[in-house]
Amino acid sequence: MSGSPKGRVAGWAAVAVLAVSSAARAQSATQLLIDCPELRTTQADEFRARARLLINSSRTEHRPQRVQLHCTVEGIRLLLDQTDAAPVDRRLGIVEGALDALQAALDRRSVAAEAGRNPSPVEARHTRHTAPPARTVLRRDVSSEPHDPRVQRLRERSAERVRPWAIGGLGLGLTLEPLSTPLDFGIGPRLDVALGAGRVALVASEALRLTVGPEPDAKLLDAQAGVGYGAPFAYGEHWGAMIVVGLQWLVLPTRDQTLQTHVVGLALRSATELGPTNLWLGLDGLLRTSPPRSDDGTPVVLPPASLLLCIGGFFVAQ
Repeated sequence: MSGSPKGRVAGWAAVAVLAVSSAARAQSATQLLIDCPELRTTQADEFRARARLLINSSRTEHRPQRVQLHCTVEGIRLLLDQTDAAPVDRRLGIVEGALDALQAALDRRSVAAEAGRNPSPVEARHTRHTAPPARTVLRRDVSSEPHDPRVQRLRERSAERVRPWAIGGLGLGLTLEPLSTPLDFGIGPRLDVALGAGRVALVASEALRLTVGPEPDAKLLDAQAGVGYGAPFAYGEHWGAMIVVGLQWLVLPTRDQTLQTHVVGLALRSATELGPTNLWLGLDGLLRTSPPRSDDGTPVVLPPASLLLCIGGFFVAQ
């Protein structure tokens, strides 16, 4: 009977067992910390999910209480309980490299436990300072990981490319601009230089366009500076934009004239990767504050606004 002393004792014993079991489960839950600004949100979510599966697939007594992924300019390390440190091979990508390091650390703990001892401080220091051989790239058998549809979705959404802190590089391109008679349109090369961090870069551009029309030897020169976001300055980005301000000169050699105006530009970019280069295609909108005009002979005037078609390649320094 539940009202008897034996029943009450049994009930309290069951409550105690449940409390101890809950406490044990709470204690065995591993805390996952990510101190790595280079990781995208989707990459961090993927690492947490897959790391949790790896940890939960190991024996309870071998599970760490705390796992921290720590990124610095000197390298990336995985810390288990702040004592066992494992280097992460960046060549695999941060997520895959960290998961490999976590699997190796869990294996070491399992071997050490079976041998009846914990890794010694000497072994821990050796692990901390020893990187994988330069020509050896270890690959974890992903098919052996416990299957979870959430992990698969995260893996599909997550790009494994490591995003560097600094971005930038050098680009060459071609610009075409429709113009009015007697210039008709301009075509010529452009040079872009960028330097920044994350997805944002400071950009400096120069462009030369030779006109094709009745006015001989006319040309346009641009010198601009501004801010770019995404493609083509950040490797791995497929869309981007740029805002620039600068000066433009209309050179008319036959009239011995050089006319100047200030310009403001908004550029849209679409890029794709080819090796270390981003191949890009773009549309540039250009506003002239005071369009140059020459009335010496046949009137030559630039429109107050132009739409330019641009194509080029940007070599991303990594």
